[in-house]
Amino acid sequence: QEQEWTLNDVAPEDLVECARYGEAADVVLLLDLGLPVDSRGPDGSTALHMACANGHAGVVRTLLERGAVQTPNDAGNLPAHWAAQNNELDCMRALIAGCEGLDVLARNGYGKGVLTVAIAGGHAEMAELLLTHPSASEEKLLASTRRKEVEEAKDTEASGAANGAAAGNGAAAAASSSSSNGGEQDQEAEVTHAFNFGAGDVLIREKVMVHENEHAFGERSEEDRTGLGVWSAALLLARWLTMKRRSFDRAGEFVVELGAGCGVSGVALGVAAPAARVWITDLNPVTMENARHNVGLNFEADADAERVRGVVLDWRDRATWPAERPTAVIGADLVYTAEIVPMLVSTVSGLLPDVGSAFYYCAPTTGRHGLPEFLQAMGDAGFKIAEMTEVGHDDLSPFRQNPLKSGDDELFFLYFQDMHSFAYLLYKFERERPSS
Repeated sequence: QEQEWTLNDVAPEDLVECARYGEAADVVLLLDLGLPVDSRGPDGSTALHMACANGHAGVVRTLLERGAVQTPNDAGNLPAHWAAQNNELDCMRALIAGCEGLDVLARNGYGKGVLTVAIAGGHAEMAELLLTHPSASEEKLLASTRRKEVEEAKDTEASGAANGAAAGNGAAAAASSSSSNGGEQDQEAEVTHAFNFGAGDVLIREKVMVHENEHAFGERSEEDRTGLGVWSAALLLARWLTMKRRSFDRAGEFVVELGAGCGVSGVALGVAAPAARVWITDLNPVTMENARHNVGLNFEADADAERVRGVVLDWRDRATWPAERPTAVIGADLVYTAEIVPMLVSTVSGLLPDVGSAFYYCAPTTGRHGLPEFLQAMGDAGFKIAEMTEVGHDDLSPFRQNPLKSGDDELFFLYFQDMHSFAYLLYKFERERPSS
């Protein structure tokens, strides 16, 4: 005769073990006998932990239907951490569907979020799934970063330090605000990133500004607000220029950054090559205000006021160009359409009339129109491709290293997703024929 089990015959660890091995019928039996659905094993892991870790999505759904909740084990790991670590997509989908309050940015005892664990494991599909969750929204990210900043500031204050911790922890979030003016609403958010490309800290504020019923590019070039954000191509260019800093760190070197936006590449070069002079240029006045703010974050006003500057430069108006000829021009992701190519090439050619002067450029290989026309036009203008480096989307070269000073891979992935999904090209164009 088959034995009739009672609650006295079983222990909480039995439920955990059955979930570990995917024994779905026994899981139901033990729950029906009255074992708590959140029973724990010796390390504090629940049945939900074990089912997620071992890919038993059906058991995960059963446990959630019976009231299981995500609670951390002794190491601070949630079931979602283990599903992400082992790339158990179906288990993660079950958690997303059935676990109220799931937070993909929740950190374990080692400071790693669920999303970070997926990224560190190289699980691209898992990371993309997590990025669709509401808890990965930028608003939540800013709040999470702000909490981290406050906690670090408190730690610093407790240790007797005079200054807060905001400037040196990868991404220091600022406040969000909204205002109304004649029916038009501006929604603003900003964050200041602390980067290090290999030659010192680089602080860069980026801003998001969305006007209702308007496009980020605007109707005219001076209305283009895309420069308020940090683009991945600028990070790659900053890394490349920093690697080449000895070529720039000498008296008489004068570099102009075109379409600088936040000024990442120009500021990074100014930090890496203290002997060089750098103009960080753009046209939109709001963009230039932010670029000048970033110059001020990184350079002392008195000592570097003339060395690194934020300057309005109109490609169509040579009166705004520097009187002195630059030795190099730099730019990132400037070509979106073939229509812009003649103006850009004319500007680069006009700024660099001398043989041997160079234009350093970075752009994604896809998602942009006009790159073939740009390459042809640069050749026609007397430039040769002296160097070309392709950075693949799965390349593990130094170009793709996380440049955030904090090393926080979660923030890096969330803010700069294009870095992980696009391939990029780095060009050094060198003038071989004088301009006519």
